[in-house]
Amino acid sequence: MPRLRLGDKHSAFTIGVGVSAGEYGDFPLCTEQNCSHGTDPTRYVFWGNVELGGEHWFRRGFAVRYFVGYAHGCTTESCNTTAYGASLNIPYAGFGIGYAFGQR
Repeated sequence: MPRLRLGDKHSAFTIGVGVSAGEYGDFPLCTEQNCSHGTDPTRYVFWGNVELGGEHWFRRGFAVRYFVGYAHGCTTESCNTTAYGASLNIPYAGFGIGYAFGQR
């Protein structure tokens, strides 16, 4: 996902917008014994994502990044809110820490 970074080399606010796609299904995936909607447990979904976050770089190369986002999916058949009961509107959040070698 491309992100716009607003800030200096130590702290920044980020805004990201992107698209992705892949197989997606309800959990637990259905089997022949418990599948009420057929034998295909997943659908191919195209996702539109938007994300807001921040990042902070500390001395000696350590970094912290956090973000919140929202993803909306569309199957190849429609842009309904679900695919076999699995939601196609998903809020998400994340947090990461890292180290960049060679930073001073």
